[in-house]
Formats: sequence, structure tokens, C-alpha cells
Amino acid sequence: MPSPRTFDANGIEFKKIGLDQYDYYDDKFMLKNISKYDKRIGSLLIEFGELEHLLDSAIAFIISDRSDDNGLRIIMDMSYRQKVELYNRLCKIYLNVAGHTSKVAKLKLHMKNLISAGEARNLVAHAKWMSLDEEGFVRTKASMDEEAFIEFKYYRLTPQVLYNQERKLSKITTEFYAFLESINQI
Repeated sequence: MPSPRTFDANGIEFKKIGLDQYDYYDDKFMLKNISKYDKRIGSLLIEFGELEHLLDSAIAFIISDRSDDNGLRIIMDMSYRQKVELYNRLCKIYLNVAGHTSKVAKLKLHMKNLISAGEARNLVAHAKWMSLDEEGFVRTKASMDEEAFIEFKYYRLTPQVLYNQERKLSKITTEFYAFLESINQI
């Protein structure tokens, strides 16, 4: 009986496979199919880059509406997740001081979406693409199970899944932009 299908918070199917004696995967499938994946991977990463730039601009604006200089100096060495957390903290106080208290609930939704976008981007950016198999599963990371055995997490990242995630990122970017417009942060 096949194991039940498992999905992450972004709705992407994954499976875990234990380490055999050696860490090895067959790269033949990916070598034959790279042209089906390269455009989708690139498009998703470009879309994420646009979202991160929008986030950077929003942080810089909250720090100073006169120039992006100080804001960019502050965030230049921060990870994406750190920027999301900083924006959340700064925007909450901004909304309360500016009298936009009704928008705090929307901010929470946008923070959830920004975190989800980062997780999807990390799957794609850090995947071991040469491990792609015929079912579309690609290795993303190693961890230990409860008995301390090494196991690998494989996500099903077919061209269609990548396209769907790219569209989701595009929607998150568009909605975040509209939110920023509604609170005069762009």
C-alpha cells in the first residue's frame, strides 16, 4: 500500500526518503529535461525578487520618507525573513500612530503571505535540481528522523507546480502593493 500523500503549508506535495549507505541520486532525468524546468525556475525567482524589492522599499519608506538611504543601510545585510519581521514591527506602530488601526488585521495576512512566499522561494532556490526524478520530486534538504537516521525531503516541483507558485507570488506581490498604496507607503 503506498504511503499517504503529504503536503506542506503551501500545498506542495513532499515525501521523505531515508539515506542508503551513500548519498547518491541519479541525474539522468534532469539532464534530459532541464529545458522544461529552467524557464519556470527562473520566472519564479524573478517574481520573488520583485516582491523582496517591494518589501525593501516599504521598510525604507517607514524609516524615512525623505530617502531610501537609511532604510537600505539598515536592511542590507538582513535575510528576507528578518526583513519581513522588521517590516511587521515597524508597520504595526506606523498603522497605530497614523490612525490606520483597522488595517492591522490585513497586515497580519500580508505577513503570512510574505513568509509563505519566502518558503516557496527557498524550496526552489535551494533544491538539488539534479536529483529530480520522473515523478517530479526533487531533493530539498536533509534532516534526522526521531531515531537519528538521516532522511531527505523531496518536494514535487513539476513545471506546473512551479508555474502555480509563480502565479501565487505574483498575486502576493500585487496584493502587498495595493496594501502599501492604501496606507500611503509608496
